[in-house]
Amino acid sequence: MGGVIVQRASSVFVETRLLVMFEGSDYIHANYVSSYKKPKAFVLTQGPTKKTLVDFWRMVWEQQVHVIVMTTKCVELGRHKCTQYWPEEGVVQYGNVTVTVSRLQQYEGYELRTMNISCTGVERNIKHFQFLAWPDYGVPTSGSTVLDLISVVREAAAHATTTTRSTKPSSSSGDHKIIVHCSAGVGRSGAFCVIHNCIDEFREKGTVNVQGAVRALRHQRAYAIQTDEQYEFCYRTILQFMKTHRN
Repeated sequence: MGGVIVQRASSVFVETRLLVMFEGSDYIHANYVSSYKKPKAFVLTQGPTKKTLVDFWRMVWEQQVHVIVMTTKCVELGRHKCTQYWPEEGVVQYGNVTVTVSRLQQYEGYELRTMNISCTGVERNIKHFQFLAWPDYGVPTSGSTVLDLISVVREAAAHATTTTRSTKPSSSSGDHKIIVHCSAGVGRSGAFCVIHNCIDEFREKGTVNVQGAVRALRHQRAYAIQTDEQYEFCYRTILQFMKTHRN
């Protein structure tokens, strides 16, 4: 399998590697990542390429995903970062998974798409958050936009869990994953998870260990947090949250 075709970054840790049920292969460039409170809460993955569109949607279906966080544009500064994996209108079939976009809502810094997907006669709703203000290898101008995004992502994930419990009481809400991706699925995606997890740590303990959160993440997803600037942004954004949420 040619790496130049299916992946933008190398080194998927075996211990946290996500397996998918494809014919002839179980490989996809993705790792499970724990939140502060729950193991395997996230799936960090690269943005789909033209060769991996079917693989990506198969992963979404198998992992019972209801929320996707995309922290990149498809094209940035003239460079291709991610293949658009949803239709602008109508219905598109990706392997066995059918995808439609039923609603597009635009907010400051991000767009929210409500997607309807189906496979083998079963339907599911997806909330797709695309953050538009985070340059590759860089950081947003304000931490507030990321904090706002994390807040609405939490709400969407909680709603999906509640809805599933009410409609399918026998299903395990712990099986739901949040997919987070940028282009390579390590820099911006990693920073999102670090900030998310440190917020939970602060809420529980009143203190945070950002370095520890980054170290834990890097044990699960290789090269997570790519630049000093991204690392510093995590500190600044978490400090901003702490200042506004102290009792």
